[in-house]
Amino acid sequence: MATLPTLYKLYQIYRIKADPNGYWPPILLPYTVEILMLAGGGGGNSQGGGGGAGGMLYYGVDTSTKQPNGGAYAITQTTTFTIVIGGGGGASGGTGSNTTVVGPGVNYTAIGGGRGASRDSGGAGGTGGSGGGGGAGAAGGSASGGGGTAGQGFAGANGSFPGGGGGGGGASQAGAAGSPYGGKGGDGFTINWLPSNYPGMFNAYGGGGGGGGVGGYNDGGGAGGLGGGGGGAHGTTGGGGSSSGTYSTTAGTNTFGPGRTNSGGGGGGNYAGGSGVVIMRYPKNYPLAVVTDTTPTFAEFGDYRWYRLSASCTVTFNSVS
Repeated sequence: MATLPTLYKLYQIYRIKADPNGYWPPILLPYTVEILMLAGGGGGNSQGGGGGAGGMLYYGVDTSTKQPNGGAYAITQTTTFTIVIGGGGGASGGTGSNTTVVGPGVNYTAIGGGRGASRDSGGAGGTGGSGGGGGAGAAGGSASGGGGTAGQGFAGANGSFPGGGGGGGGASQAGAAGSPYGGKGGDGFTINWLPSNYPGMFNAYGGGGGGGGVGGYNDGGGAGGLGGGGGGAHGTTGGGGSSSGTYSTTAGTNTFGPGRTNSGGGGGGNYAGGSGVVIMRYPKNYPLAVVTDTTPTFAEFGDYRWYRLSASCTVTFNSVS
């Protein structure tokens, strides 16, 4: 008869009791944890480009939307991950900060979104997880968008004058060019395996910010991309593009502003980017994780348990109950 150490080495040990949820017969180890993570989105710039979405990484098995960057993590023993949530880039074109997940054998880094370029200074959008949009440029000019990172996001678009700044890149597509209005931010992804009926557990992430319109030329700001991208303002105070993709040349009309918090969304022209996030999913018939984030969003639905982490923390998964 095989000994317990032999079985453990083969990762085929059985628990001899029901787990906290009452499951019986005992459960085979290991189990796997899926990880979705976004960096902070880039900030947009006045009359300039929208901020790029924070880089998106996914380690898991679902292929219906975001293609995996790698496989799910196998828990074979008590395992602690150290998580750093990247902040959004500031208004006036700040670069988003990286989000990292570090644990035994893994060091994942989602790259912060590129900054949106200003109308005149430098012109080109910043590179990042997704690239920032180019500025409107001087009269008769244009400026290029910044590049994205393969497997994490897409490029920002060119700006133009008159017209507006280019849209920031999103996790699933590039931003749109700034003509005849500020360009729309690139869309992120709707993550099909996330429950959307829990408070704080929305399922669309990684939208690029809309480009800002040129003040004094009645050029409206661009719409933010699906997944938390902020709409670009007209000039410095006016109306921007709505989430439906319509534009306005009238101050105070439709939606404009920063990227959505904990979505990795890029900021609209003249607004800050949204902060990043880490989401972990695993089968709910395994032990509860120990989380040091004081405000995590917790959900159970179907066969799975989710933790949505909005602040830097550690997460410990136990091998047995």
